Parts: sequence; C-alpha cells; structure tokens
Amino acid sequence: MNSLDQQPFAQQSFASPEPPKKVFFKPWMFLVAGVVLAGIIIVAVVATQGSRADKRLLEQQVSDAAAVADSACANVKNKEACKESKLTQSAAEIGAVEACGMIQEPVAYDNCLWTVANEKEEANLCKLIKNPDWNERCRDGIFLNSARETKTLALCEKIVRAETKTICKNELDPLTVANCVLRGHDAAWCADFAIYQRATETYDRVLCETIKTEEFNSACGEISVQDVLSDLDGDGLTDSDERNIYKTDPAKPDTDGDGYSDGMEVKSKYNPLGPG
Repeated sequence: MNSLDQQPFAQQSFASPEPPKKVFFKPWMFLVAGVVLAGIIIVAVVATQGSRADKRLLEQQVSDAAAVADSACANVKNKEACKESKLTQSAAEIGAVEACGMIQEPVAYDNCLWTVANEKEEANLCKLIKNPDWNERCRDGIFLNSARETKTLALCEKIVRAETKTICKNELDPLTVANCVLRGHDAAWCADFAIYQRATETYDRVLCETIKTEEFNSACGEISVQDVLSDLDGDGLTDSDERNIYKTDPAKPDTDGDGYSDGMEVKSKYNPLGPG
C-alpha cells in the first residue's frame, strides 16, 4: 500500500480546480438584445394580425357572395342552378375556392373549382376537383396556357394527357421532318409524314399514293385544286394552308382570339396559334 493510501481522506492532497471565469455583460449588450427581442415580437404580432385580418376578409367576401347569390336568385324558378352560377362567378372574382364550398351539387362544385383554378392559373387548385377526368384536364389546361404564354417547352412535360401534350409541343416546337424521330415516331411514320408534307405544299395528291399510314392517307384525300384558292374565313390564308401548314381553323379568321387575323400574324411572322 502506498503512502497516499495510508493518509486519511481529509489529508490527501488534490489540485484545486480553477474557479469559473466571470462573464461580464456590458449595458450595450442588453440594449441590443432588447431591440432584437422587440423586433421579433413585433414581426410575430404583425404576422398574426395580418393573417387574422386576411382570414376575416375572406370570410366576409364568402359571406357577401352567398348573400348576393340568395338575393339575385330569390325569384328565379331554378334557384339552385342560379345560386351555383352566382357563387361560381363570385368565387372566380375574389379568387377563393372557399366560396365553392357552399355549392352542394357535385358537378357544379367541380366546375366552380375549375373556374377559380383557371382564373388564378394555379394548377394545384385542380387537385381539389373530385372528378378524376376534370381534375386532369384542369391541370393540363393550365400548364398548356402557361407554356403558351411563357413559351416554355419544359411545361409541356407536366401535361398528362397525350393529346394535349402533343398540341403543346407542336405549338412551341412544331413537328418537322428533321425532328420527327426525336419525337418518338418510327422511321416508317416519319417517311410518310415527309411525303405528306410535300404533297400538301405542292397540292400533289399523286404523292399520297405511296403513303401507307392511314392518318396521312385520309388527310391527303382532302387535297384538291380548289384548296389553292379557297379561303372560307377570309383571313388571307387558304383553307389548305390553314389545315396543313399553320394548323389554324379555316373557319375562324382569328384562331387564337388575340385580335389579329391568322393571315396578318403569318405575314408579320407571328404564331397564329399563340399569343401575340
């Protein structure tokens, strides 16, 4: 046993620990901390008050919409249909799907949601639509319009329905002989597409005789000498060019409804199917 073990515990020698260092706070530190804390409290209070104010405003708007619908439809024979129409209109005007919640009829309810989603251009609101088909069409329509307005081809990929996605891609990046295979079509289909393009450009139906793809065969049957002269809607583009080249409506002088005729837009090198 060593000497240390033989000593009473009280007599054993241990090194005293260093006393903790004192932290001194200067007055300006308390001042800064107080200002920061006050700022945080103010922001929290303002945010809460703003949120409550927004909620109260929304509740008031929805209540007003219900009152307007009740008043406007009081003496109408089909009151429910009238109210559904008025509530849908109000919901779109204030941009609040909450107003749709007062509509009981399922189809009218979904229609209200779709209307608000379109008005606000918010695809996420389409998820509230209970009808699966409408839900999908609502989202696809918003992505299509957004792609057209922003000319963003990537938005076409968010579209679920194949037909709508094709329309989107063809408008923003038209199908051509050069990109046909890249678009996923097989070589035979693309070869017939090339022949069809030449046939429509030259109004030569003889070229169509070598086409094996049914959809192009049917379209080729519409090519005639009359197409060279026919301009049913008087927009400056022949009916044939509208159907086969520009994909516009030969019965509408302004296919995209932007105030400019299809012929004027083509002449000015604008897309007659898009905005502008």
